[in-house]
Amino acid sequence: MIATVLAHPHTGALPHSFVVEEPQSIILRHGTLSDLETILHIGLTAMPMDPQWNYRFPHRRAFPQDQRDATRRRYREFLEDERRYSVWIAEALGAGGLIPVAFAVWDISNLTGGASRAPKAPTLKTTQSVRRDAEPKRMQAWKQILQEAKAQYFQSEYGSRQIQLQILATHPKYQRLGAGSRLVNEGIQFAEASSKAISVFASPMGRRLYSKLGFKTITSITVQAGGETESVSVEAMVYEPEYRIHEQVKNEQARDRSRSGAPIWLSGTEAVRAPSHAAFPEWQSAML
Repeated sequence: MIATVLAHPHTGALPHSFVVEEPQSIILRHGTLSDLETILHIGLTAMPMDPQWNYRFPHRRAFPQDQRDATRRRYREFLEDERRYSVWIAEALGAGGLIPVAFAVWDISNLTGGASRAPKAPTLKTTQSVRRDAEPKRMQAWKQILQEAKAQYFQSEYGSRQIQLQILATHPKYQRLGAGSRLVNEGIQFAEASSKAISVFASPMGRRLYSKLGFKTITSITVQAGGETESVSVEAMVYEPEYRIHEQVKNEQARDRSRSGAPIWLSGTEAVRAPSHAAFPEWQSAML
């Protein structure tokens, strides 16, 4: 949903001479714990452009440290829990070399056998007290409504045959370079190879990008806390490979395995063999 440039990941300073070359000069790499401050800077710069961020954290300007501390803990979890999440970073080639400009977080628990649970809402706790940047009623409504929507629109239809795009963030100053598209397309290629659909709750900004890349909208979901008139909406969207994922779920018992272990999926009257994960070593590492 959202692109950043960092001269130094701890200061967030931008090089005045930085010039991004052609949009195709975007390099993707797998994120590690050493990238924590980098993605934190990108996220805190980009996410306020998303209406749901301001809805859930209406007091973020008054309590920026609360926001930073809670977001840092969440992003650290993404990087540390490699059985559940895969973090990818897009870097743009500029005059000074490669600079991180965007990142994506994928929930891959259906691939790794990691705990399958609904995405956490950011915790209301900080190291000292209840975080003051968030509105508790809205946080609870967000968590509950999206959990129910995930079960109704994603789990019931695709079951374990999906990966979920949890976060897509690009620094506002460096959007439209193709970084977001590259990150999503990397996930699409992997989803095709591993016979999975991709699910996402999209912001208005994200919806345009996802639609362009072949995602379809299932429904619009409105989040509204009790007793309030203010609300926010997201789109439940899904990308399906050419074969029909939901038929695979219903016919799971009919699948066969070759000596290599690659599954054969039923697609109408035609069997489709899923490509090996070996073509995606960075994703595969989480499954070892």
